[in-house]
Amino acid sequence: MEDLADSDAGAYRCAIVNPHGKGNANFNLKLTGFSSPTFVEKPQISSRDDGRVMVMEFRAKSILKPTFVWQKGEEIVAESDRVKIVLREEPNQVYYAALEIREPTKEKDAGQFVCTAKNESGKLTATFTVKFEVPQGAPTFTRKPQILQKTSDSGDPAIVFDIGFQADRNPEVIWINAKGKKMKESTRIKFNLSPDGGANTFTAQLELKNYKAKDSGTYTCNIKNDAGEANVELTLNIEGSYR
Repeated sequence: MEDLADSDAGAYRCAIVNPHGKGNANFNLKLTGFSSPTFVEKPQISSRDDGRVMVMEFRAKSILKPTFVWQKGEEIVAESDRVKIVLREEPNQVYYAALEIREPTKEKDAGQFVCTAKNESGKLTATFTVKFEVPQGAPTFTRKPQILQKTSDSGDPAIVFDIGFQADRNPEVIWINAKGKKMKESTRIKFNLSPDGGANTFTAQLELKNYKAKDSGTYTCNIKNDAGEANVELTLNIEGSYR
């Protein structure tokens, strides 16, 4: 018997017959896990579109119909505008599984991803460890970003986005609003960049005065220099407004 499956388990009898009589031989075949998914191609991480898309992929064979679930840590990975889950059935009971991430970043995508292929017989786990090498001198964050409430110098209520980072070579800080547009200073918006006391460490702040509910959303702080760049997102949720 070749290509055994769990469904082949059971009782078998071999009957031997000749002119002088017959005899029987009984066999009880027990199988567990023979139909579990197995690797055809081991997990690997690659990229395409000049590095703009990261691909985690593998191929598995499964005699029984399998399910595939992707996780990062304890969270199930769901598709989005930047994340695509690919599952393709190929000949000979082979399945191609991939997770594609467009414009991957250290802040969002570094860590361990796991894809579990499972059928009625057992399961197979594909593990991917995503690391980002930061060039020397490129911006890195030194503390957890925070959103603070304060009273501005003019006496108005204000929200302050506070970022701590380290960078060489004259870093540039750009703030992107919840609509995806580059922000500029105005009577309501003020930028501040100051040394933090350590070697090449800084504090970047965005002050938003007289904030309203319409200011709610996800803001991005982009820090770049000649060595690289880093991004961090802060989500602001405002109910009502100040007058």
